Amino acid sequence: MAITYTPKGPTGTAYEFGGTADGATKIPGPFPRYDISTEVVRQDSIKHLKCKHTITVSGTALIAATASMLSEGARQSAIHTLIKRIHKLATVSKHGKLEIEPYGGGGNRITLEDARITSVSTPEQTEQSSGVQSQDYSVTFEGYYLSSMDEVGDFDGYHLSTATESWDVAPDEGRYQDIAPNFSGANTKRIFTVSHSISATGIDTFSSGSFEERGWKGARDWCESRCVATPNWNSDSTPPKDRQPSPAASPDSTNIPLQIPVDYVVTNVVRSRNIDHTNNSYSISETFVLVPPDGYLATSTIEVSGENNLDADFMTVSVSISVAGLPSVEDPDGTGALVPTSGSRYSNAKTLASVLNGLAPQYALDFYNGIYFGDTPTGRVLIVDPEVSRSESHNETDGSVSISLSYNDRCVSDNNAISENISLSWSNRDGSNQVIALVPVIGKATGPVIQNMGTTNETTLSISVEKKMAIGFREQIPAHGANAYIPAGSFRRSMTESWNPTTGSFSFTAEFVMCAATAAGAKEDGPCV
Repeated sequence: MAITYTPKGPTGTAYEFGGTADGATKIPGPFPRYDISTEVVRQDSIKHLKCKHTITVSGTALIAATASMLSEGARQSAIHTLIKRIHKLATVSKHGKLEIEPYGGGGNRITLEDARITSVSTPEQTEQSSGVQSQDYSVTFEGYYLSSMDEVGDFDGYHLSTATESWDVAPDEGRYQDIAPNFSGANTKRIFTVSHSISATGIDTFSSGSFEERGWKGARDWCESRCVATPNWNSDSTPPKDRQPSPAASPDSTNIPLQIPVDYVVTNVVRSRNIDHTNNSYSISETFVLVPPDGYLATSTIEVSGENNLDADFMTVSVSISVAGLPSVEDPDGTGALVPTSGSRYSNAKTLASVLNGLAPQYALDFYNGIYFGDTPTGRVLIVDPEVSRSESHNETDGSVSISLSYNDRCVSDNNAISENISLSWSNRDGSNQVIALVPVIGKATGPVIQNMGTTNETTLSISVEKKMAIGFREQIPAHGANAYIPAGSFRRSMTESWNPTTGSFSFTAEFVMCAATAAGAKEDGPCV
């Protein structure tokens, strides 16, 4: 009968507690006492992970070798040898097999397959021993595999000492999605971020005292099994049920009510993993971005601004569009591994940016005609085709598109002109000029004789038009648009035109002659009135 501890490894030599034999791995003495305690490790009140067993072997070591009481220090030296032998247990192995054989070798052994030594103690000698008769000792082992216990770990069959799993749902206050952009805000929906955190600490596995596998691998396998391969936020049919959060519309008592709106689409799956070999731990953090159904896999911001002042020739309205694409998620090989589609961020950003680009003129008009709190110039109309300026920025790497547009209510007779200036120069418009005759008189010191002829000279009008055509409207010489300013009954005396198709600059100058009586009736105000 004895208690033996065999360190792991093919050359491990068993330590024997009790008995009469002496040797480097023998602790001679009476059969030791032993205490066994079992701790139930649970995930919660339902899930049973594993049992952890602690066995403390306590006994009294005796001197088995010859040590004369008459030789000074011989017996104390022998006690020191026993103390060293006992404490060496803590250094020879991290774990092994502990066997407790019943008295008389009955065969019904208690075996701790994965025994780990956690403490070794040799307390102060008693008065009876006087430090030369015997040495008390205590060795504590712990492990998870106690033979013939018929122990069943019902936690998904994994060897774990701890396991945690948590869900977190939060609206993304910084990002929204407009599923049907119309500048009203009525179709702006929230975007949600769902975080799933999984962590576990594994137990090294043994069989018949032989090492099988490190515990972190079991922790890894369990964590990976808890990843959401195909998120379905509106079904609890995929076991185990506590893996799938339920939507707000149909919470199930066996599920976790995460208050996610029904039918939201999963995108932008990000997983990060951490492994600690020393502590046998493994963890996964996965994050999902949930966007509204029937929308675009992209987020956007649209800003419209207006600028006007008293001495400005026109009011300017600017539209800024920023789009950030979200990745399309798919399972390309059918293994349940979600993979963002390559390049999908940029493609999705371009799709939404194209839609918003087409709506930009209407955004500007809505702002100009009603949303703008200030006063717009009387009689003006915001010109949105063509735009005054445009700038675009595309980043294929991070999947973003930015567009900046500007429009104004410039006063032009030709909407295809970026700028236009019309000036009128009259001579004798009111017909009040007098035609006189100057008759010099010899010897008349007061000057010539001035005689009113009773008539007036012609009235002249010079019309000057300068305009700059927008790109895309420079294929031909534009119309001068000055006919409305020409009085009826007038006669054109001269006309010059200048056209630069490269820059789009055009100028027109003409002079008209008429009698003063016909000078009235032509257009005198600007083209916008």
